[in-house]
Amino acid sequence: MKRALIAAVMLFIVAPNIAAAPKATDAQECFTWGSFAGVAAAAARAGIERGKAETMLSQVYETPTEDGRAIARLILIAVYGLPKDVEAIQFAETLAETCMRTEGDMDSIIGAGS
Repeated sequence: MKRALIAAVMLFIVAPNIAAAPKATDAQECFTWGSFAGVAAAAARAGIERGKAETMLSQVYETPTEDGRAIARLILIAVYGLPKDVEAIQFAETLAETCMRTEGDMDSIIGAGS
C-alpha cells in the first residue's frame, strides 16, 4: 500500500509530461538508475542545490548518451519535486523495481521527456 501511494505521488508530480522517456536497456542499468535516484534524492533531502547535485552526480555516474542524460535530468526533476516524507531509499527502490518489472520503462516514476 505504501509503495502504491509513493508511486501515485510520483506519477502526480510528473503527470504533465506527455512524450515517453528513454528506457533503460537492461537490469544492470535499472540498478544503476536506482542508485543514481537514491543519491539524488538524498542530496535533495540534505538541501543540496540541484545544480550542485547535478555536477556531483555527473562526476560519479557516466551518462555518455543523450538518452542517459535525459533519464538523469528526469530523475533530478522528480527527486527535487518529491514530498519531504518520501525517503530517498524508497524512491530509489521504487524506481529500480519499476524499471526491472517494465523492461526499462520508468515513465510512471520519472515522467516523460519533452
